[in-house]
Amino acid sequence: MRYITTAERIGMKKGEMIGIEKGIEKGRKETAKNMLEMGLDIKMICKATGLSEKEVENIRDHRKKMEA
Repeated sequence: MRYITTAERIGMKKGEMIGIEKGIEKGRKETAKNMLEMGLDIKMICKATGLSEKEVENIRDHRKKMEA
């Protein structure tokens, strides 16, 4: 049986935290996308999700490109 070193344990924890952060960000963007589909105002979406106006506009623009 192989033991995990402290460095490996720290690396695993960092990887786990990065994965959680990416998942949260993905959820915020998915929520913004849904809110855009509902026709909500960009400023309201920013307030609800914590995303910047630019990020929400990018999501909106990307969505429009996918629909075209």
